[in-house]
Amino acid sequence: MDGTAYTYVVRATSSGSPSFTSADSPTATATADATPPAAPTTVALANGGDAGSAYINLANRSSLSVNVTLPAGSLASDTITLTLTSGAGTVTRTMPASAGAGVAAFTGIDVPALGDGTVTLSATSTDLAGNVSAAKTATATKDTAAPAAPTAAYTDSKAPTADRIAGAAETGATVTANRTVPSAAGPYTATAAAGAYALNVANTAGTGSVKISVTYLITATDAAGNMSTATTLTFLDAK
Repeated sequence: MDGTAYTYVVRATSSGSPSFTSADSPTATATADATPPAAPTTVALANGGDAGSAYINLANRSSLSVNVTLPAGSLASDTITLTLTSGAGTVTRTMPASAGAGVAAFTGIDVPALGDGTVTLSATSTDLAGNVSAAKTATATKDTAAPAAPTAAYTDSKAPTADRIAGAAETGATVTANRTVPSAAGPYTATAAAGAYALNVANTAGTGSVKISVTYLITATDAAGNMSTATTLTFLDAK
């Protein structure tokens, strides 16, 4: 019965004839415990993007942080086990629990064994008797494929109409343009829809017949936070 303390002594008896019995061993006591601890209350990526977006990407895949929230009944003698699975890949980490409510902060987790796609995060608590709690689970998306560099073409307009950069980019990606020459300007951003984007940028004009060189660096960043290599767009502007 749980909570009942039992006392044990051990003695040895020989198998020969005559039979001899040893003296009693020192007394040992044990308390019955077959009740698992309470399960963690939440498990979530701590460096997986803004609230509501849980991503494992190129930036955090080798140093993932996961927070496991523990209930008020947690004991310092409990052990928290965190398991991340995706397909056939599994990564497991353990750490001591807190005494009472708290957060078990797992940091520096490298997840090369986990393929891109849905990753299941599962946390359990194990007490000194070996009883394991129910699992608390959550999911995250692993996406380590950076989008392709966007294409870009420049449309030169007369003030007050803004100049425009347009091209192709991964659908849903945020396209960012930063001017580097003749002076820094931006960032100018737009979201690619149906594989295309267009964004307005500040007018830049030469003087009279003198043309000036203008350069923009343009990148695409997907929902997971992966950034493409930069596309360099250079043109001569004269107005």
